[in-house]
Amino acid sequence: MPRKAGAGGRGEDRPGPKQAAAWGSAAVAGTAFSAAAGADIALRLYPFGFGEPLWEATTMIVALDRMPLVLLGIGLLLGAAIAQSRRIGLFALAAVTVLFAIATGFAAFLLATAVPRVFASGAEAQVLAGLRRNTTRAAFEAAVCVLGALWIAWRGWQQYQKL
Repeated sequence: MPRKAGAGGRGEDRPGPKQAAAWGSAAVAGTAFSAAAGADIALRLYPFGFGEPLWEATTMIVALDRMPLVLLGIGLLLGAAIAQSRRIGLFALAAVTVLFAIATGFAAFLLATAVPRVFASGAEAQVLAGLRRNTTRAAFEAAVCVLGALWIAWRGWQQYQKL
């Protein structure tokens, strides 16, 4: 990549025209992934049914199922911000990624508190079997997304400090 003088007199890596177009496309794809998955989560949350264990459990399972797509979008956006040396974008994405990790942890907590209440409510056996299977998957996705989001935020913060 060609080197250009930065704000502090240091040389910065800037992508060439082809790489800039590729990273611009990655940013658009990242925005699309994050927006589509985020809208899917938001539409699932409404109308609110907090306090109803089955609604809480199924909604948090669906939300945790979409979290990897949101994280993929954030990762693409962060990669584009790093490649294009966008300091403000790096800071904003690192902060958003930490908030994403907190939201994912909160969704996992809601799921963990709702599932025992569903089992205690005496729901149908078919519902309980599906809930058991999907809860295990959602717990794994939550753990991976929280760890992945924190790693992405940390890498974004490191790159922010280098620019």
